[in-house]
Amino acid sequence: MDNRDIAGGPDEIRQTLQRIAIGSGFLLLVMFLVYLLLGRLTAAVVLGGILGVAAAMLNLFLLGQAVRKAASTSDADIAKGLVKTSYSLRMLMQVLVCVAAFLIPGIDGISCLIALVFPRIVIFFLQVFLNKQSTDNMGGNNS
Repeated sequence: MDNRDIAGGPDEIRQTLQRIAIGSGFLLLVMFLVYLLLGRLTAAVVLGGILGVAAAMLNLFLLGQAVRKAASTSDADIAKGLVKTSYSLRMLMQVLVCVAAFLIPGIDGISCLIALVFPRIVIFFLQVFLNKQSTDNMGGNNS
């Protein structure tokens, strides 16, 4: 089985990850702006935000690798086990990043937690935009 059939190929995955990274970076800048307007922007906030986005993007990259590896195996039970193990390890990684952000002096844990959510927000908006765009391209636009 060719994993490009399932995941859309490495170029499409790379392009999607780049879109999510750009969107997450934009949201990170918005978060910094809000902290600045509130008079709370510090180096710790910046480090926490960067750490959160980096951990979330690593999570997505590792998810893609696990799905690609699972798609390349012919045994469904092994594929399911790979994805489940990947999920558990990726969630553990994110918990450890959050705990570290709260425990390490000089890193703001709250900004790290907020930034961890940015890729999910970007993915939601990409899905809404891309679904609307594909509907418009198919003649589903009623205007």
